[in-house]
Amino acid sequence: MLYSVDRFEEEIAVLVDESGTSHEVPRTALPVSCRPGVMVREQNGCFTIDESATEERRAYVAHLQNTVCKRRRR
Repeated sequence: MLYSVDRFEEEIAVLVDESGTSHEVPRTALPVSCRPGVMVREQNGCFTIDESATEERRAYVAHLQNTVCKRRRR
């Protein structure tokens, strides 16, 4: 399953799945380099960073931000 790292709350990582549901997992279950906004895949209880999904999500968010900024300029 694919998750977005939403935030860290001390030793807990809050992940959001594709349906928008939040899940709390131990921060130590994620790769050390994880930070909010990174996409991770869980397979058999192991989390790995999905670089391509992360880049796709960042590009999508950048597109949305540009769209909103253009509307505000009008």
